[in-house]
Amino acid sequence: MDDSVPIEIVNSNNIMFYYRWDGPHYKWRKEGFEAKDWLDHFKTTFHLKEFGIRFWDYAAVVNIDSLYKQFGTPTFLSIRKNFGHDINNRILKVLAPKKNLYATSSIFENWHNCNTILIQTLDELGTYGPDSSFTLDHLLCINARKIVCFVPGVSLKVLNKFLKLWMSGSNARLEQLYFELISFSRGSDIVMEGIPYHLVPKEQNQQRRFKSWDGKVEACNGEGMDIYRFDGTKATVCIIQTQMNVHLYFYVWHDHCIVNNVV
Repeated sequence: MDDSVPIEIVNSNNIMFYYRWDGPHYKWRKEGFEAKDWLDHFKTTFHLKEFGIRFWDYAAVVNIDSLYKQFGTPTFLSIRKNFGHDINNRILKVLAPKKNLYATSSIFENWHNCNTILIQTLDELGTYGPDSSFTLDHLLCINARKIVCFVPGVSLKVLNKFLKLWMSGSNARLEQLYFELISFSRGSDIVMEGIPYHLVPKEQNQQRRFKSWDGKVEACNGEGMDIYRFDGTKATVCIIQTQMNVHLYFYVWHDHCIVNNVV
């Protein structure tokens, strides 16, 4: 066998199930089953309408087209490593998810990848990684309802500029934004610099409930800083500061996000 030829996922008589890395694992076997048969079996057995594909390793040796042939379009796609420009693009083109995409921030080094990823009308886009390849331009291109970023290298000033541009009209679909980054500075001083806001005390702010598009409800965190978009749309910025980290929560109060008329 030529190792340079990508492997097609066809005959999968055996299937392994892992419950977390350190948990129990199970193995099933059925002669003549292909990967698609296993997926259909589990979807029927557990009444599942959605499924996801996660790439950890070995994407370079798998035929991406054969994955699509077997599984179709995934609901969720996770790319945990940067497999190089060509493979990244192939995965994102062939297996573009219906709802959620999670990817290492290093794939944003190439702007062509960004065009493929960021403009999709996703429900949620998450990115993570130690590098600083993720920039303000990336944020402004995102068309997802929820953005989740664990990218320590992003500057607090980037978030300040983003909030100002959101107030001016960017990212119209956005409902929620969460950022975790490293900073020893007081986050609220930098993030909210030059932005007019109304401070909501912690006790009052934590009484507010935010309802996302999928019906999930969560409480606001800590003090709230209410700001307004040019069209009157209200949003709340919550910043939780720890010794080394800044956690920023951003809630946009679209009509369907308000619970019990408390905003």
